[in-house]
Formats: sequence, structure tokens, C-alpha cells
Amino acid sequence: MELQSERLLIRSFICSDQDDFVAHRLNQTLSQYIVLGQTKAQVLSRFSQIMAGWNGAEGDKLALAIEYREDHNYAGDLMFRYLDIEAKVAEIGYSLKADYHKRGIALEASKLLLNYVFSQLSVNTVMAYCDTRNIASYRLMEKLGMQRKELLPNSAKIGEQWCDSYSYAIDKITWQRLQSCSDG
Repeated sequence: MELQSERLLIRSFICSDQDDFVAHRLNQTLSQYIVLGQTKAQVLSRFSQIMAGWNGAEGDKLALAIEYREDHNYAGDLMFRYLDIEAKVAEIGYSLKADYHKRGIALEASKLLLNYVFSQLSVNTVMAYCDTRNIASYRLMEKLGMQRKELLPNSAKIGEQWCDSYSYAIDKITWQRLQSCSDG
């Protein structure tokens, strides 16, 4: 799978992404709000799962690399998964390397993914979650047009600490309306 904009290439991971992926996921500052295991062995295991491919089953994560076209480097990654196939509810996630922050890359990449999800997959609603302390993440969700749905107390364990999360959502009709307004 490949999605493109002038600045970005969203693509499947390739073997040469492994070192960048591992370094990114082991960066304690950048991963402070991520609920994934953060030992090198756990990150390498996750990379192996990514390379094994996506089967589209409920809960199975599709991971995509964000490549910055100007320097052809791995800039971060996107995640998609079905939360409930029958109800057509899915989740997206994103993570960006520090060198690529504050350039609008996460927003641009997320828009590419949402355009694909709502036009090519059987999805009516997309959810996203973040730690309540992750201001940049929930601001991004709001820029995408997602609405905060609820506060989920002690819903995510990061390291040894239980943390509160926000849930956000956008439906297909709202997404299409927002895109048609921004195009005109």
C-alpha cells in the first residue's frame, strides 16, 4: 500500500526501516505516552510482526511508515486497525520522530490515512486515543475534525503507571463534509 502527497510517502515498512523504527521506539521522551513495550526485544518483536504483514482481522494492526520525500528518511509511523468490523469502527494512531515535529507532517500523514480509510475500506467511524497529558496528540485529533468523546480514567498502563486517556472520533460523513469544505 502506498499513499502520497507532495511531501510524504506513506508506505509499507521495509527491512531497512528496522534500525530507525527501533531507535524511534526506544527514545524515552518520544515514547512517554505510548502503551507499547519499550525494551529493545519488545520493539524488535513488534517490528517482526509488522514485517509479517496485515491480515485485516479485527484488532490486527496495520503499521505504515511515513517517509519524508525531501530526504527519503523514515519520519515516523501510522497505525490502523478495526475495533469492530461489524459496526465498521476502526482506530488510527501516529508517532513521529523528533526531527520531524512541528512541520505539519503528522497532520498531513493522518489526513492521507483517513482519506484512504473512508474511501477504500468499510469504515463508518474512526477512533483515536491519547494520554490526557499528550497535548500535541489531542490537538492533532482536533485539527483532523475529531471530537472528544470521553475521558477514560486509568485506562492505559504506560510503564508501571496507570494513566487517563481521551477518546476521539470522527464519522465518514463528517470527514467527507470537512474535506469538501477545505477543497473549495
